Amino acid sequence: DYVPPRPRDAFLIFRGQVALQAKNSGVLRKGKRAQDAMSKEASERWHALSEAEQLRYQVLADEEKALHSKRFPGYVYLEKKRVRVDLMECGKG
Repeated sequence: DYVPPRPRDAFLIFRGQVALQAKNSGVLRKGKRAQDAMSKEASERWHALSEAEQLRYQVLADEEKALHSKRFPGYVYLEKKRVRVDLMECGKG
């Protein structure tokens, strides 16, 4: 069963632009730690934005959400329950 992705919120749209800027400038590194660092930097930059600048991204998110609603009428996000895996039981600990 195909489950459509959730529409992005304002911060995720902003973070995508931060990632694109990093990629275009050649400073984008690969791997989870690099992604963690980029998310942290994006978060710091997000909080430094004025409300008016954040509103610009909120408008984009609202537009994306409206488009998503048209493409996937009746879509309801169902949060996945996280399953904790004991590493000792699966032989990785």
